[in-house]
Amino acid sequence: GQEFKFGIGGGDNEGGYGNNHIANIDDQRQQSTINAQFGSIDPIFYYAWDFDNRGPATSVSSQSPQRPLMFALEQNYPNPFNPVTHIRYSLARSVDVTLTIYNAMGQEVVKLVQEKQPAGYYQVTWDGRDEKGQQVSSGLYFYQIKAGRYIESQKMMLLR
Repeated sequence: GQEFKFGIGGGDNEGGYGNNHIANIDDQRQQSTINAQFGSIDPIFYYAWDFDNRGPATSVSSQSPQRPLMFALEQNYPNPFNPVTHIRYSLARSVDVTLTIYNAMGQEVVKLVQEKQPAGYYQVTWDGRDEKGQQVSSGLYFYQIKAGRYIESQKMMLLR
């Protein structure tokens, strides 16, 4: 994160009240987030400032994009897991999607998704069962998405 200090309306940012603007930028994931706050340790003067309306802030809202900008396959959670895990992915455009689970020897265990899907954010749950509905054993598994020309794999651990 970065910290910027300045005054408001001619106020002195070094006036002993700790007036500052703090922006924390998280770019560890496919979609970055910026959390910003202007504040003061003197809540009588002002706690948060609305830059657009040039006055104290009254609320904060968050918006997320309707459509992803790029293809992505996220790490499953929880990992390790028992009995189920969730796999999230995003599609930048409409495309044929296949999401497959493989065992440590590279053998196909189950196809979780095999269809054309529109652009958007998705989540699939895997219950640790193969295509026949049988529980698979503890161990290392891989999941792979094929979405058009986009191909990515991740690993996960099942603990029974």
